[in-house]
Amino acid sequence: MSTEIIDLVEARTMADEIRRLHEHLDVLMREAGGRKSFSPNEIASLQSRLKSIKEEIKTAAKHGTMSRRKQAQTRLEEMYFGPGLRAASANFRLAVNANPASDKWVRELYDPAGDLSYTLHNLEAHILEEEQSKT
Repeated sequence: MSTEIIDLVEARTMADEIRRLHEHLDVLMREAGGRKSFSPNEIASLQSRLKSIKEEIKTAAKHGTMSRRKQAQTRLEEMYFGPGLRAASANFRLAVNANPASDKWVRELYDPAGDLSYTLHNLEAHILEEEQSKT
């Protein structure tokens, strides 16, 4: 674990953002998991949300910054946000027009969700370590 002093406000904000992205993927997996039939409106809604979260992850990964803009990364972005989002983006192979009734839907969302979960776990461990060192 890193002993580098971190900005706890930035770290918590980053953890919240990674958690939010992970939760979006988790909701998509739960809503599609185990079901074999969907109405046309349900399919359109799931595909639209899939497209939105995929684009958001790809955009965040492009620069590796919380702002989603080309600028110098903070140390936390270099350590956690950039690598975690790049991994999730690289593993996000599910096509945005994929059928949610397909077994592939949930299976293909596990990898990017896992990348975000792993990143979040490591960031939260670093936050906890930093908080404990201040007491």
